[in-house]
Amino acid sequence: MLRLASPQRLGAELRLWRAAARLRRSSLFDAGWYLATYADVAEAGLDPVLHYLRVGAAEGRDPGPKFSGRDYLAANPDVARAGFNPLLHYLRRGKAEGRGEAPARPRAAGELAPLLGFCVTSAEQSRVTLVTDSLGPRSLFGGVATALAFATQMAARLGSSLRVVTETEPPEAEAAGEVLRMLGVVPPQEISFVFADRTRPERREIDVGSGDRFVSTAWWNTWNLLHATAPRNVIHLLQDDERMFYPHGDTHLMCAEVLATPGLRFAVNTRLLHEHFAAEGFDNVVRDGAWFEPAFPLSCYRWEDRADDGRQHFCFYARPGHPRNLYQRGLETVSAAIERRILDPDRWTFTFVGSGLDEVELPRGVRPRVLQRLPWPDYAATLRGIDLGLSLMYTPHPSYPPLDLAASGAVAVTNRFGAKRSLSQYSANILCVGSGLDALLDGLAQGAQLAADLPTRRRNYMQSGLLRDWSAAFGPALDRLLAA
Repeated sequence: MLRLASPQRLGAELRLWRAAARLRRSSLFDAGWYLATYADVAEAGLDPVLHYLRVGAAEGRDPGPKFSGRDYLAANPDVARAGFNPLLHYLRRGKAEGRGEAPARPRAAGELAPLLGFCVTSAEQSRVTLVTDSLGPRSLFGGVATALAFATQMAARLGSSLRVVTETEPPEAEAAGEVLRMLGVVPPQEISFVFADRTRPERREIDVGSGDRFVSTAWWNTWNLLHATAPRNVIHLLQDDERMFYPHGDTHLMCAEVLATPGLRFAVNTRLLHEHFAAEGFDNVVRDGAWFEPAFPLSCYRWEDRADDGRQHFCFYARPGHPRNLYQRGLETVSAAIERRILDPDRWTFTFVGSGLDEVELPRGVRPRVLQRLPWPDYAATLRGIDLGLSLMYTPHPSYPPLDLAASGAVAVTNRFGAKRSLSQYSANILCVGSGLDALLDGLAQGAQLAADLPTRRRNYMQSGLLRDWSAAFGPALDRLLAA
């Protein structure tokens, strides 16, 4: 049961829904255009109107092709000073006051804006360029950290310098260095950072030399990058079937077309994902790609004896804004596990770790501790105190949280998908079960029993197949990709 909100919060929610209803009636808000233009919103499965009202307008995003919020605020500084939502102000007062509409500047579909390159004809030292959305403390988890480590190792192999190009936020050099140290990866001796903001018409150009090689982290980064260099110069770090982030439509189609680009090479995160693309008929990924397994350095992920306080500790990896993490099914499962005493509140503590979370009240009055957007050291320290975790991923990739949990000595329960039938090759402490409620409850019951059996759990931890060193993890894949 959700916690009852205060009158003030209820009032704010009522105003939000009234504003949303007004925008939905307006032809100036184009939901389909918004999702096609801002791929991160579509990927997260967010309501475009609510996203625009909550954060989109403040971030300078346009509500549709017929209205530019930036230009409206520039033409009406009193509205900007007051902090009003530009489209709402226009609909409520601006139109009646004769303040004109401002059409949005043309944009390509999705987060697509060609990366502008100018050619350097003189010979120079080879260089590896990583192209990603952002590089800061809030984004340096999982996939982005893996990409940074991969590009760093690739540069070291080639004796090259490393350049990082970000497309949505200015990069933070200190954050990059800290993450590499946590991963046990030696930072490059020479690294530079460039912000090429794809949201602005006056996008910064980057120089492209004949010896440059590129690593991209998402299909839209690759699409942008292929306007500046040939596919043979690009390695796309493929960390899930990105087509599954979108409903069948233009964005899904464009993503599939990028993945099928002739000459593009792929570093595929896990053998399972590589097998999935083979089964899906992506012969180019099999032919021009190489898979690797991620690493979990002992400096972050390790067994630590839990304090014996008579209770065990459960966590749920929860991201309501990311549909593939099955938040509602997970919440349903945890609630039912409490009701059926699979997770007895008298013996278990409860923590939700993730993002986009509200406080909730579960059956039997359980109010889990909510931890969001933790700095990486705090995230790793939290996992070292967990006995049992639930983390769902409705795609073929195993995802990092179940592996993080097992690498930290916990038992993890996750769901099957396609060829992802078992994750015992990583650790016998990972239980991979069906996605149905009964199957997940059975998994939690088995997981709770295993979590309490410390000798078996410790033995499984010691015998796990998880890699601990990123150099060893990337070695065979880099050998194959750089020899091509």
